[in-house]
Amino acid sequence: MLAGWFGGPLLDPDVASGESGGLDDRFRAGSVTKTFVATVVLQLVDEGRIGLDDPIGRHLPGLVPDGDDGTPVTVRQLLHHTSGLPNYTDVLRRGHDPLHKLQHSHYTARELVRIALKEPRPFHPGQPGKWAYSNTNYVILAMLIEEATGRTLNHEIDRRLVRPLHLTGTSIPTTGHLTGRHLNGYELLPGKNAPDEFTDFSPTAFWGPGNIVSTTADLNRFYRALSGGGLLPSPLWQEMRAFRKTDRGPDRRYGLGLESRAAYCPREKPVWGHTGSIPGYSTFSFTSADGQRQISLAVNTGLTMPEKANEAVSKVLGTALCAK
Repeated sequence: MLAGWFGGPLLDPDVASGESGGLDDRFRAGSVTKTFVATVVLQLVDEGRIGLDDPIGRHLPGLVPDGDDGTPVTVRQLLHHTSGLPNYTDVLRRGHDPLHKLQHSHYTARELVRIALKEPRPFHPGQPGKWAYSNTNYVILAMLIEEATGRTLNHEIDRRLVRPLHLTGTSIPTTGHLTGRHLNGYELLPGKNAPDEFTDFSPTAFWGPGNIVSTTADLNRFYRALSGGGLLPSPLWQEMRAFRKTDRGPDRRYGLGLESRAAYCPREKPVWGHTGSIPGYSTFSFTSADGQRQISLAVNTGLTMPEKANEAVSKVLGTALCAK
């Protein structure tokens, strides 16, 4: 089974009930959302509604000022995290007990962008050799989708990806409550003897970069369709997979809403996909370079996952993705 298409949870039983998770349980997929958003943006590029190298101000005037050197932020830079825009979630995680504050927060997209823009920019837009992961980029891309289509992000992801691919467990929630069968998410915070539950969470705190709810089977189906040419024409699929160096080590590279990892299968070409880390949940969804092996994992803790769990995840991913 591990040599083919595999999906499943890797988690402890539910803290309250003791019940183990199931293959069809839904969970917050965190930054895996970025691949969904990037795919819709590239479909809009294919339709001629936007250009990859358009300044974002052409579509969302006045939202983001040019860099200090006068260089505008482009759509490609947002997708690739080379815009130089600060990360708004770094700001929201400051102070006392930030996760509980975020859990019950409410933000508009423009408020999230304004929070980021109050911070100093780490570099000019598109500055050679510079890269910095920023959730702000994908808030703006979600806004771009809505501006270009005249419809909500939820509607466009549902119309273009969820319904055509029959992703029956995937949605963008409009409330903080998870319905139906789902994994409960937890974090073991400093000074606590027992984990706090973060299953219910504000749908606005990660709108755009990390708000999709899904299942492991749905994520496998989505990435399989993406690699099979069912969602993007070949030139744009190649653009998406033009992986470049990041600031996260030599084994991790980033394309347009996709990341590649060399460490999982060090003797083979890097695997590709995306990870997600959000309060209560971690997600790993990757495909081997030849497209023959695939795995999606959900872990019901995110920001405080123990090192032993990280080691177990790496072992499972390596077993599933590397040729034998």
